[in-house]
Amino acid sequence: MMVLERIQNLVEKGTPGFLLSPFWVLFTFVICPIVSRNLPRVGDWYKKQSAEKRLDWDARVSASLHSAICFAVNAYAMCADKDYSFKDLYSHSELVSKSLDFSLGYFWSDLIVCYRLRNYYGSMSTVYYTHHFVSIFGLTQSKWDGGMWLCSFRLLSELSTPFMNINFMLELLNLKDSKIHKINQELIFWSFAVCRPLCIPLFYYCSWHHVSTGQIWKASAELLFVWVVCGLVLDVLNTVWFCLMSAEYIKKKMEVFSSPSKAQMKKAS
Repeated sequence: MMVLERIQNLVEKGTPGFLLSPFWVLFTFVICPIVSRNLPRVGDWYKKQSAEKRLDWDARVSASLHSAICFAVNAYAMCADKDYSFKDLYSHSELVSKSLDFSLGYFWSDLIVCYRLRNYYGSMSTVYYTHHFVSIFGLTQSKWDGGMWLCSFRLLSELSTPFMNINFMLELLNLKDSKIHKINQELIFWSFAVCRPLCIPLFYYCSWHHVSTGQIWKASAELLFVWVVCGLVLDVLNTVWFCLMSAEYIKKKMEVFSSPSKAQMKKAS
């Protein structure tokens, strides 16, 4: 296939997602600021922040909404759609296809945020740009070339993203010692554990099925690069991060168990 024809096909498949980006632009730049300014406790803090910090806050709200919807839709399709199975790498789900358009719209709109906050994010801007462009290419490639199931499985990792953003936002509001922050810390750890490192063996079990049945060799080099090669790098990073998170989690639990409770301290006094 000619390169120009291939590009044309990718553009054609990616256009519906691009056309959804105005929704995310409206949500991030208009709806979120209005809501944030009028929320109890959040509003007073929000109004005092710089324009860049407010936009970063709004972007995190958008990211959390996108991740929650993305996880829910893909998890539902993988569990409820009998025709959408790991046994057939090229099985199709119309629901997932629509969710990929939804995600493409989000990533396109968030590139505007990355550009607006390029000085605020500093060197991390390059990381965000790389992540978004790889994601846009991977999602579009899955819509055009098949292998949508691989995409869905990888998107299950979005489960932990809202809790990570909520954690950051609670700390900005000086709620680090609150009960809700402690509960969210538990949700971060266990959602990360379930949807990332614990899913790795299952992913490669399914991948081995695709290899043994010969399905994987029908995939394009671009599709394999995004969802297998880049996925392998991500698996290594997630494993390292989880080890660090586990060490910190165990350390905090040991501190809680070893420190005397308020009741014990009162009794002792």
